Amino acid sequence: MAKRTWWQRLLLSAWMRPILLIVILLVVWDLTIRIFRIPPYLIPAPEGVVKQLFVE
Repeated sequence: MAKRTWWQRLLLSAWMRPILLIVILLVVWDLTIRIFRIPPYLIPAPEGVVKQLFVE
């Protein structure tokens, strides 16, 4: 059996898969908003949500 490289071990680790899933979902969410030009009052972009979380 071939030895896996460090990045293969990283991608296959149990803690990395949920992080990758979240990143992929955020990218798909943002691309969907941009491609279909969905107005922010219907579905806000991820950037708008993060900004709103940190508003005083």
